Amino acid sequence: MNGRIKGGLLAAVAVLLVLDAVAVFTINPSSGSSAAKAVKPPKQWDSRVAALATFVEDTRHLRFDHPVKISYLSPPAYRKRILGDSGGPTAQEKADIKRFTAQMRALGLVDKKTDLLKDVNQLESEGTDAFYDPETEDIVVFGTKIDVATRVTLVHEMTHALQDQHFNLSRTFRSDGADSLYQALTEGDATRVENAYIDKLSDADNKAYEDSFNDPSDQHGSLANVAPTLEQLFGAPYVLGEPMTTLFEKVKGTPGLDELFRHPIASDEGMLNIFSLLDADKPKHVSTPKLVAGEKRSEDASSFGTLAWYLMLASHVDERVALRAVDGWGGDAAIGYRKDGRECIRVAYIGDTPQDVTEMRAALDEWKTAFSPDRVSVVGDPTRVEVSACEPDVIPAPRAGSDQSLVLPVSRLQFLQGAYSQGATRPLAECLSREFLNQVTVDALLKADDDATDFTREARGMAQVCARERAA
Repeated sequence: MNGRIKGGLLAAVAVLLVLDAVAVFTINPSSGSSAAKAVKPPKQWDSRVAALATFVEDTRHLRFDHPVKISYLSPPAYRKRILGDSGGPTAQEKADIKRFTAQMRALGLVDKKTDLLKDVNQLESEGTDAFYDPETEDIVVFGTKIDVATRVTLVHEMTHALQDQHFNLSRTFRSDGADSLYQALTEGDATRVENAYIDKLSDADNKAYEDSFNDPSDQHGSLANVAPTLEQLFGAPYVLGEPMTTLFEKVKGTPGLDELFRHPIASDEGMLNIFSLLDADKPKHVSTPKLVAGEKRSEDASSFGTLAWYLMLASHVDERVALRAVDGWGGDAAIGYRKDGRECIRVAYIGDTPQDVTEMRAALDEWKTAFSPDRVSVVGDPTRVEVSACEPDVIPAPRAGSDQSLVLPVSRLQFLQGAYSQGATRPLAECLSREFLNQVTVDALLKADDDATDFTREARGMAQVCARERAA
């Protein structure tokens, strides 16, 4: 999550998926116009980037129906195109944003200082280098020069244009989970094509690309003041989507990946648990949590999602505890309500097995110790667990290192990708996945960037445990 996020603009504000607030408001590139129309496509690609379009076609094994227009905008014009000129959110939208922010505070995801709308706008305008707009069907680039960094970005956005022509990026689905998974698919797919292009850069171009991240003339702003949880949510479709998509294609093939684009699973579970995606697991129905006397519903029931569970837990407990609990996710349901003048949220969880419910209950019991007991409660039985949280007077500080929580699930996906590439069977891959959480820490993964010795030793240990398990 370090450095600026290269690649396309999220078609809808991904950070708001955490509590199903996509229905509240979205910030799309064409939001300033209520009647955005597709621009007339050019007859041929810009000659300076035509070779990139061919690379995208060959790598993705699809063909463009037609070229798309590319606009290179100055920084002010780029920001205006992203944020639009609609005059900002309406009074109702402001109220919805305020409620949603309070719920995030209740769960310890953001602090009192967080201005959600400001942070989202900053992530959109400062955290991207380009975007493909499915409404107008054109690509918009931050800056007017075509250097190696711009070429890398264009490969990503051209992939989105190709996806749109084959699968329709403007689609919406009946479930929030399918919307979330589709977002991860589109960004992950584009990121893996982008990475394939980076792998083919010459040494000189690769150095120039790396240097672009520290270019003093870069007119992007800083994301230093953005809430860490929001930045992780913004980046999740990219950093989780890439190994998820790559691994899925490795097992199911390109036709299987194309079919997943056409009919995405109705949950985001596959972003964290690849086996659920390979098995096309459908979420179980979960009845909406009930309210009691003194509680008044403030929003309709919705889903919560595995990414929200993981980041919520990992803010205050060890990432491995959080990911083990989320691995057993079977389904959930959430509802917002007000109590004693405070905004609250109640979320119900059911697991794939009773053991999964027990594991989630234990993780939540540990998580809740960070909060005032009069603001957070956890109840349940062997089949279901519920957490209720109301905005506290004092929001507990997140656990040190929680801003790197995505390192663990991303690394596990990459590790399993390598295992499958070496011919691992499904039972072996499942064993390696479990042992990864038993033997690997985030600190070790971060150190592995500089010295892979320790991680190599742990990988051998995982393989030995699984070999003994298979022999038993």
